[in-house]
Amino acid sequence: MEILLETRKKLMTIGTISTASTDLSGQLTICGDLHGKLDDLLIIFYKNGLPASNNPYIFNGDFVDRGPHSVEISMLLFSSFLLYPNAVFINRGNHEDYVMNLRYGFVKEIMAKYKKHATQLLRLYQEVFSWLPLGTIVDKRVLCCHGGISSDTNLNFLKKVDRHKYISILRPPPGCVDDNILNRGEMDSEAGKEWKQVVDLLWSDPKMQNGCEPNTFRGGGCFYGPDVSSSVLERHKLDLLIRSHECKSDGYEWTHDRRVLTIFSASNYYEKGSNKGAYVKLLPGVKLQIVQFMASKTQRRLTIRESVGNVAMTAMHELRERIIGHKEDLLRECRAYDHRKTGMIPLKDWVSVMQAVIDAKLPWRILREQIVRAEGQMIAYESTFSDFHLTCANTPNVAPSFYRNVDNLETIFRLIDGGNKGAVTVDEFVHACETLNQAIGENARISAEDIRTIARAVDLNQDGLIELNEFVESFRLVDRLGRPILPNNRKNTAPIERGFHPTIDAVFQHAE
Repeated sequence: MEILLETRKKLMTIGTISTASTDLSGQLTICGDLHGKLDDLLIIFYKNGLPASNNPYIFNGDFVDRGPHSVEISMLLFSSFLLYPNAVFINRGNHEDYVMNLRYGFVKEIMAKYKKHATQLLRLYQEVFSWLPLGTIVDKRVLCCHGGISSDTNLNFLKKVDRHKYISILRPPPGCVDDNILNRGEMDSEAGKEWKQVVDLLWSDPKMQNGCEPNTFRGGGCFYGPDVSSSVLERHKLDLLIRSHECKSDGYEWTHDRRVLTIFSASNYYEKGSNKGAYVKLLPGVKLQIVQFMASKTQRRLTIRESVGNVAMTAMHELRERIIGHKEDLLRECRAYDHRKTGMIPLKDWVSVMQAVIDAKLPWRILREQIVRAEGQMIAYESTFSDFHLTCANTPNVAPSFYRNVDNLETIFRLIDGGNKGAVTVDEFVHACETLNQAIGENARISAEDIRTIARAVDLNQDGLIELNEFVESFRLVDRLGRPILPNNRKNTAPIERGFHPTIDAVFQHAE
């Protein structure tokens, strides 16, 4: 706790856009996302040396969530920062945010490791995260920030921003935007324009085409093209943008005519062998040395087939989760094409339904062999659900719409559970479900009967309390024999997080 207090105190003396130099040390190391993966950080320190006055580091955000050791990583980074405040720079990422921590594991980790002091620690972490700089400029030539930029980015303006008021980037200060957090269009208010620039720095991604457009994939930030990168860099007399935020198979990726470099330091991010981690050493004159690595407990390197197989298995499981969550919608749309009620529809119609309902650009024609039974060019669409079904505790039939919103419900529960007891009452459970119903589409709403059924099923002790971990872990996809398809299927490793979700406003209104 003392480390957090001292870190906050020191961060308060640093600007919103910090500055670093390679003049004294002759080099500076930049690390990308670590996401609670301590083994990756230790490998970096082993290969590159510990932080020191002559071995400076920039940690470019997203060091918490997803992995199991976010606390240990944060303590190492903050301790290094306190020892060498002029040689260790820690930028804020989109996961250094309380709402993201509720959804992606850091709050759960704190509650598990520090039950007695969890509430106090979480509040301190919120404070520390809100004081982290939004970016670092090195040698007046290189900008390091977590997500990137937009056509609106003005670093001179951002230097004057009071970053501390953004306890959660997902929840803008009053007066920034209207009631719909996704309706970000043209913001007339100065507060709204400021918030947008902060969001863009933490949430944006580069694209190959010119222009700047809203990042509808993530729900926040923007997609910026090579023309935007060139314009923003030249406007600020910079040569290079180094950002993180996206997993890359090699741990790094050059884009925009080598004026934008993505660095990602969490190896094996999706599964063992899925990707390398990397860090970059910045030398005077904007010369770069990129170092790749992969953390593994085994000495044998996975073959390409094994690596692809591990990733494919996880991806297929996540796809099955999405399919079962949209079962009612899929059946309704398929039956609309089944005019003769034969249970069969043409392949092209099945592909159209999967594309529209699942809302994912996937090679459905190739995937059909693993998903559904086909007879030539005709699809037995109901067989999509014949090999697996959803169970919850002692309830064999679970509404797919309920399963689809488990993550949102868990977020609401953890907000309700202000004392971090790890449980909510049945009445709070019902209230949370009703709150969720107000935020989602009418076709996806959970019926009152389903809410009561699930509440009774997950209140295993019948004591009027629902344990949060038991609630999340009670949902399982099982095969025909009732065997779990994959154990511990509720993971914090979704490939792309959607922080700006339509339910966020409803969640906070409920908590308030």
